[in-house]
Amino acid sequence: MRDFDHIGNKRKKEHGLLVSINKSITGYCKKNQIEKTDFAIKIGLASEGSLSNKLKRSREDTDITVTELIHICEITSNFQALRYLNEMFGFVMLSSEPDEHVSPEQLNQITDEAQIEANEFEE
Repeated sequence: MRDFDHIGNKRKKEHGLLVSINKSITGYCKKNQIEKTDFAIKIGLASEGSLSNKLKRSREDTDITVTELIHICEITSNFQALRYLNEMFGFVMLSSEPDEHVSPEQLNQITDEAQIEANEFEE
């Protein structure tokens, strides 16, 4: 009986994380007009049922793997699940990508304006 003592140590599934993953998948499927079965296959699962079980809090025998979470984020371009994890541990997630595309000319203009402003304060 001692061989199975570790089973009770498994952490419960995080409901908020499961909800955010499910929302990103559902949104992606609606936007791209695909079935969840097709999405499940796209991330390497056998069926929608496999995906559904991984997203059920009550199913302790199936979990979303880190690899699957990364793949879901890559496919959906939705990073709410990662934001949830960051907030859970007290971190803030920042994107290294600018919100809008800035051309080199625009960047030069911004730099010039900042330099002019800095010079005004030095005088």
